[in-house]
Amino acid sequence: MRICVVGTGVAGTLLAWHLLRADPKNEVELLAAPGELPGEATAASGGLVRGYEPGPAACRLACESLAELRSDPRLARWAEYREGASVYAHDGRETTQPVEQLALIDKYVPGSAELADAPALARDHGIAVPEYAYAVVERAAGHIRPARLREAVTRDVLDRGGSLGTGLVHRVVPSPDGGVAVDCPDAERRFDRVVLATGWRTGALLHRSGLPAGELRVKLIQYDLYTVAGRRPPGFVDETSGLYGRPDGTDGMLLGVPSDSWDEEAERLRDSYAQRARAEGHAATRLPGLGLVAHRRGVVAADAYSASGLLGLRPTALPSLFTFTGGSGGAAKSALAAARRAAGALLDGPLHD
Repeated sequence: MRICVVGTGVAGTLLAWHLLRADPKNEVELLAAPGELPGEATAASGGLVRGYEPGPAACRLACESLAELRSDPRLARWAEYREGASVYAHDGRETTQPVEQLALIDKYVPGSAELADAPALARDHGIAVPEYAYAVVERAAGHIRPARLREAVTRDVLDRGGSLGTGLVHRVVPSPDGGVAVDCPDAERRFDRVVLATGWRTGALLHRSGLPAGELRVKLIQYDLYTVAGRRPPGFVDETSGLYGRPDGTDGMLLGVPSDSWDEEAERLRDSYAQRARAEGHAATRLPGLGLVAHRRGVVAADAYSASGLLGLRPTALPSLFTFTGGSGGAAKSALAAARRAAGALLDGPLHD
């Protein structure tokens, strides 16, 4: 089977990798854009990985991915995995204790997770949340560098007989043989199946091809990197304020809050001072032992969001054409498992062990 994966972010490269591992007889081509496109999410990703997610389906994907990462030294090395604690704080007035999610974490990473109340978070991790909050704390979590993982996986795809092409896809159309033709400026290429792992560009590409974009929308992603002093928390998400972050190096801290900026044009993305100010304001109250010494830089990107918030394979109105995106900007933590499942769905059969 000839399969083209359009897009060489971490999702697309992992999908191509799983396809070749599942069946080396597949002819798999990764199709990269010529040069770096604006708003590219993989290069900008903060790389937080953990087992816990509020939704059970997302939690299962994250747990499977984390377990695979921790059990495979090669993957951990490729991704430059750094293990550390993870804290996910909830508003206890609005959510019930995540029994199903805790059971999933214990299945895949035994003994890693426990619940903590507000006093314990302040004492053990330096995170001050309201008294009605509670948190899922994981000992075995951490962060990766998605761009490094992409580079290593791409090399392995080529070593396994896959190919890497270059071309900015204008549209996709049916081919006479029942497959899909990928229309690039220099040529039209035909494949049995095509997957658009093109992030924020996916909706526009479907529109140019005369196909509905469905639930996919584009959203701004922004975080800022600081030199800090004092007590640094581990990687965390605080849903009571929206603040999230993780340590970086020996004296750095990545901090951000979710954006409310939808349907942005990635080519026009700009670092928002208001977005940065929101994060700094929450950091002053939620991280009282942390001092922001200097602002190093802002990171701005865009990604395709789906209603489910899950990175997954989705059919389109054109047979043999699929999308593989929609991970709500946090696909790094679930990409390994999501790509394995997507490869299985594309091949209609079992995958490798």
